[in-house]
Amino acid sequence: MSARFLTSRRVIAALAVLATATACAHESRLQLTRPVVPPTVPPASRVLIMPAFVVGTARPGNAGRDFPAIQAELTATLLSAVRSRFPDSALARIDLPIAFPVAAYRSVMPPGWFNPDELHAVSDAYQQRAAFLLVPAITEWTEMRTDDPIGTFIPPHSSVTIDLRLMRLQPPALAAETSFHHRARLTLNRKAMHLVDDRFRQTVLRLFGA
Repeated sequence: MSARFLTSRRVIAALAVLATATACAHESRLQLTRPVVPPTVPPASRVLIMPAFVVGTARPGNAGRDFPAIQAELTATLLSAVRSRFPDSALARIDLPIAFPVAAYRSVMPPGWFNPDELHAVSDAYQQRAAFLLVPAITEWTEMRTDDPIGTFIPPHSSVTIDLRLMRLQPPALAAETSFHHRARLTLNRKAMHLVDDRFRQTVLRLFGA
C-alpha cells in the first residue's frame, strides 16, 4: 500500500473525527421583536397551542422532509415547554367549525403569514376559556445530509426558523412574538430536528416573561 494512499486515508479519517467532535456546534440567533408579556401571568392561566404549520416551501435542502412527523414532534415539544409553566395548557382543535365570533381577533392579527386554521384554533381557545393562544409557524426547514467527510464542511448546512406568536384572547391583542433561528455549522447524516434544542424551549418560555 503506497504512502500516498495511506496519507489520504489519514486525512479523511481526521476530517471524520473532527466532524464528529464538533457535530453539536451550532450557530443560533434569537430575537424578540415585540415586548414580552409581564412575568406576572399566573401559572393557573390556560394556554392553548395551535399545531405547528408550514409556511410556503420552508426552503428545502438536499434531503426529503416528512412534514407531518416534523410538525407533530415540534407541536409536542411546544406543549411540553408550555406545560412546564402552565400545567393546564392543551392543544387547540383546528378540525372543528368556527363557533365563536373571531372578527375582533382577526382585526389585531399582525401582517405577514396567515393560516386559516388559526381562526378555528382561536374559536376553540375561546370555548375552552383559554387566556392565550400560541401560534407556531415553520418558515424555514432546510434539511442537509451527507455521509461524505469532505461534504460535511461544505455549506449550506441544516437550518430551521420557527416564528412564534403569542395572542392574548381577552381582549384580543398580540402579546408577544419572536423568531427562533438555528443553523448547524456542519452537515452530517442527521435530521434537522436536533436543532430544536433546549434553547428553543427557553425561547418559548421567554414569550411569557419566564
